[in-house]
Amino acid sequence: MVKVCNHARCSLASLLFVAVWSTINAAPFVGVNLGGWLLMEDWIFPEYFNGVQPRDEHGLISHMGGNTNPNVTAFMQHHWDTFLTEEELDNMHEFGITHVRIPVGYWIVDWKQEDGFVDGGLYYLNRSIAWLQRRGMKAILDLHALPGAQTPKQSFTACANCYSDGDNRMFWKEPYLKRGKEAMRRLAWLIRAYEEDPTTSNVVQGLELVNEPDDKKWKDVKSLYSDMVPFLRTILPVKYALYLSFMNEPEVSAGWMRQKINEDPQNWTNVVYDRHLYHAFTDDDVWQGDALKKTWSSQSTDSCKTCCRDRAFLAPLEGVPNIIGEWSLTVATLDSGEFKQNRFLQGYWADQLSLWANLNNTQGSFFFTYKIGPQRRATDYFVNFDLLRLIRNHALPPPATVNTSSVCPHRPLNKCPKPSESVDWDWFCQTWGQPTKAELLAAERAAKKLATEEAHSSYLLMLLFVGLLAALFVLGRDQNQGDAKGKRKELNVNQPPAEAAQLQMPAPYGTLSYGTDI
Repeated sequence: MVKVCNHARCSLASLLFVAVWSTINAAPFVGVNLGGWLLMEDWIFPEYFNGVQPRDEHGLISHMGGNTNPNVTAFMQHHWDTFLTEEELDNMHEFGITHVRIPVGYWIVDWKQEDGFVDGGLYYLNRSIAWLQRRGMKAILDLHALPGAQTPKQSFTACANCYSDGDNRMFWKEPYLKRGKEAMRRLAWLIRAYEEDPTTSNVVQGLELVNEPDDKKWKDVKSLYSDMVPFLRTILPVKYALYLSFMNEPEVSAGWMRQKINEDPQNWTNVVYDRHLYHAFTDDDVWQGDALKKTWSSQSTDSCKTCCRDRAFLAPLEGVPNIIGEWSLTVATLDSGEFKQNRFLQGYWADQLSLWANLNNTQGSFFFTYKIGPQRRATDYFVNFDLLRLIRNHALPPPATVNTSSVCPHRPLNKCPKPSESVDWDWFCQTWGQPTKAELLAAERAAKKLATEEAHSSYLLMLLFVGLLAALFVLGRDQNQGDAKGKRKELNVNQPPAEAAQLQMPAPYGTLSYGTDI
């Protein structure tokens, strides 16, 4: 490791070193969610949820006989053991996936029998972190399901029907809020424990506090994040990211987050905005009107959405560190054949990757999801959420081969309809039709020219980088190489106990000491 000298004469060189290093490593990563694995959702596994109400993991366990039934425990353990395999991780890694986002429920670190969930998922999470380390892959832990429900009517929460009697059983009320904060604290300590175990270290990059909080609870969301970010920083230093999910307008939430970063940089440095962006679910409803029924084309409409509307919609995020935490290749259903053709999928995949790559401060993206239930048919609406299937069917080009030199380099961006001042999902992104052959050729020439210029710039930066390394080596060769700052800070072994990072089946959390609960 090259030691950067601390004399005044070296300060400029050190700054240049950091700047060049950051430039070379600035390309956004391409990751995937492990959705449906440690937290089951009905739309991912419809074959399991026939007759189940409410349609969430808790409802499924109750429907099968409850968490004291050994057959139910065996069913869940079989699912955890077989849904994610090393061979499948190899498939994704070889394709170019470098990061995974792992959705979990609060009970993975705070299990209580009376809650109705099955215990034991932590063992499989620990095992997966070791698998990822062997492949040089990274992960973030995503607290996807909170006590009660952070959003009503959603199967990814702990209680899809908790809204049925008003707010009384929602996450934003006590005692659910306190238990949710405690789960965040325990997950933070688990991440620290992973770092102390040589088989799991240098994998988990951070923690997402809440997945998709209710946009109608904006005041509560702000209060939660304002309380928990400084608190979690006492456990996870700034080298770990804290990911904040927002479901309201980016101009509002990104502006609020930017203000928090400016007011308290000590705690809010490396706090990252997570935005989810789909052309499915409610977004496809925009295209069901009579005006487009006969002219709708997924290839033109969804490229317009990505390259024009989404680019404008996400612009406020460029003022803060951000990720695209969920996205997919599923679109509106009016043309059920076209959006499953490889030609469309390849173009749509490239459009979205090019947008993520050209948003300022975007660190990367996570496709949703890794795979879906085995009984999904090729004609199913959700089939293009299944990245592993798309990879194995050779439907998509590897991320490294996609031209991301600019936003949608093969699309006629000059035909983008002008967005409204405050873009939202109801903004009508009029189809721009198929580009002409001349337009495609012109776009291709422009993209090649830009790629050549970027390659030349990268070569010059590399020369500068090598020169700086040589200079820094000469300046620092007589320095003390045993700088204590480079040593790993020892973890207090009493918080949490070492068992949390071991790959053996951990003891129930009731027997482990995590200090005083929140």
